[in-house]
Amino acid sequence: MGPSSIWSESQGDIDLGFSNNQINLLDSGACGAFIHGIEDEFQEVRYASIDSICELSMRSGEFAIRAVEFLVDMFGDEIDEVRINSINSLRKISSKVQLREEQLHIVLAILEDSSRTIRHPVHNLLSSISLSNAQCVYATIHALLVNLQRYPEDLYSIFSCFKNIGANHKSFTEFLVEDLLRIDPKFLSTEPNVDDQAYIGILIVISNAAVANLNIIPLLPTFTFRHHKYLKDLYPSYFPASLESSSVIDPIKLNLQLLSIVVPPESQEGEGQEEGDFAKFFDESLALLEQTIELDRTNTDHALTALKKSARDLKRLASLDQSLQAKASFYSLYFECNSIILQLKRQQLGRRSNEMVGRLMTLTYELQHKFIGLDSSVPLHFMELRLFGHLIFLLSPSCSSSPDAIKLFVRRTKLTKRFCDENQLPLTQEVAVLDSISDFLSRLDSLDALTSSQLLQTFQNYRPKSIHMDSLLKKSSANIQLRGKWSEDHPAEFLSCLPLRLDLDGSLSNVTDLSSILIQCKFPNKTVKLLSLSPIDFTPIKPLRYSLNSTLSIQSSRLRAWTEQSSLAITVVKRYRPDLPEFDVQGLQEEGCLVKSEFAVVPISQDYPLHILPRSSVRKLK
Repeated sequence: MGPSSIWSESQGDIDLGFSNNQINLLDSGACGAFIHGIEDEFQEVRYASIDSICELSMRSGEFAIRAVEFLVDMFGDEIDEVRINSINSLRKISSKVQLREEQLHIVLAILEDSSRTIRHPVHNLLSSISLSNAQCVYATIHALLVNLQRYPEDLYSIFSCFKNIGANHKSFTEFLVEDLLRIDPKFLSTEPNVDDQAYIGILIVISNAAVANLNIIPLLPTFTFRHHKYLKDLYPSYFPASLESSSVIDPIKLNLQLLSIVVPPESQEGEGQEEGDFAKFFDESLALLEQTIELDRTNTDHALTALKKSARDLKRLASLDQSLQAKASFYSLYFECNSIILQLKRQQLGRRSNEMVGRLMTLTYELQHKFIGLDSSVPLHFMELRLFGHLIFLLSPSCSSSPDAIKLFVRRTKLTKRFCDENQLPLTQEVAVLDSISDFLSRLDSLDALTSSQLLQTFQNYRPKSIHMDSLLKKSSANIQLRGKWSEDHPAEFLSCLPLRLDLDGSLSNVTDLSSILIQCKFPNKTVKLLSLSPIDFTPIKPLRYSLNSTLSIQSSRLRAWTEQSSLAITVVKRYRPDLPEFDVQGLQEEGCLVKSEFAVVPISQDYPLHILPRSSVRKLK
C-alpha cells in the first residue's frame, strides 16, 4: 500500500476481493463523500464521517494533511459531541500533520468556550500537535494564559499542556525566552512572583524545553534556578528534576546534599550525572536492607537507626527524581514497615505496641493497594508482616487472650495459606511456622505463660526480608483543585442547613479500577465522610490516566454545629477490602483512615484544605 489510502476495484457485481487494478482515493471523486458526510444535517452522520476521516488519516499521511482543514472547520459545529469528536480526531493524527497559523487561531478561539468538556480536549490537542513556527508557539502560550486567568479550574490541564508544548517545541522556545520572561539585556531583570500561576506556566514551558535544548540554560536569569528548585517540589508532575547549569548553580551537589551524600568533585562531570547518582544512591539503599538483615542478629539499635534514615532519604529521593519516584516511595514505606518490626522486637509488649501494630497494618495495605505492577508473590510479604503484627497484638495485655482474638489469628493464617494456593506460591518458612502455631492455638481457649513465651520467641526469630521490584512498578496518584478562590481570609460561606456544593477538578494517574476511587472529606473534629463519584466524572486521557470533573455535595449534621470559621480536608482515596475487616479496620481507624462497611481506604492525593464559614441564616451571608 502506498503513502495514500488505496482501494482496489472489485471484479464483477459480486466478487468484492482486491486485485492488482487499484484506484487512488485522493485522485478519484470518492473524497467528495466525506465532504457530503460532514455537511449532513444529521449529527450522527457528521459524527460517523469524522470517525471515517480519522481512521483513513491514520493509514495515510497524505490524506491526513488534506483532512486537517475539514476537521478544523468542524470545530464550529453546533453540537458539542461532534466538536469534541473532531478535536479528538485531530489529536489522534497529530503525529502526521502540522497546524498552519490560520488553523491554529481557530483552535485557540475554542479555549474561550464556557464548557470544560470542550476546553480540556483542546488542551490535549495542543499538547500533541506540532506547530509551524515560533510565533505559533507564542500565540498558543498566550492563549493558554488567558484561559488560565478566565477559568482557574483548568490549572492542572493547562500545566500539563505547557509541559508538552515545551518538550515538543524546544527549538522554538529558545527564541521566545526573552519575550516570555520579559528580559531586556539593557536592564536588570525584575524577579517575578514565584506564586504567580501565569509565571509558573511559563517556567514549565521553558524548563521542559531546556532539558532537551541546553542552549536555553545560559539565557535564563539566576532567579529561575531558585524558583525551579521550589516549584519542582510543589508541582513535581510538571517540572523536570533538574536544570543543568555549571555556571549559575550546581543542582547535582544541592540535591545530593539533601540526601546527606558526599559527592567527590570528579563525580560531578558529564551530562546526566545527577540521575546516575540518584540511581546509585537508590541501589545502595537497597543493599543496606540486606546488611540490616544481618545486623539485626547482633545490634538491633543500629539496624533500626539505619532503616529509619534510609526510609527518610528514599522519601526525599522520590520527590527529587521522577524516574525513581514509584520505586523510591515503595521502598521508603517498606523500610518503615521493617523498622516497626525492629521496634516491636526491641520494646516487645510496650505501651505503644498496639499503636505500632496499627501503623504496620496501614503501611502494608498502602503498599499493596497504592502501587500497581506488583508481582503476585509480593503481597505474600505484606500478609506475612500482618501475621507477625497480629501475633504481637495477640500477646498484648489489651487482648486479654480472648478466644475471639485467637480465632482471628487462626483465620488470618488460613487466608494466607489460601492466597498461596490460589496463586500457586510455596509457603515461606515463616508462614509455615505460623501455620503450625495456629493449628495448636485453634485448640486453646486462652494463652498460658509458656505458650506466650514461645510465641514471643517466634517473633524474635523473624528477620526482615528484601523485595526486588522491576521497572514496571507504578504509583497511583491524583491531583485535585476546587473551583473558587477561597482562602483563610476569604472562606466559603454557606447556609449550614443546606448541603455544601463544591466543583472539583483533577487528574488521576495509574488507576486501574475507577469504581474504587472516592472523595474523602475530613471535618475539623477528625470525623470523616466518603463521597462517591459517577463514571461520567472521569474522562480518559491516556492508558490508566483520567481527568476528574465532579460536583460534590457535602451534607452533614456536623456542619450545623459550627458557627465559626473552620477548615475541611478534601482527599482522593482508593477503596479496598482488608483481609480481616473486624481486626484490620480498627487498626486503620486509629490512623485516621475512613472505613465504610467492610472496606477501608488509602489516600492517593495530598489533602486539599477548604476554609468554610457556616451561617445559620441568610442575613448573615455576605
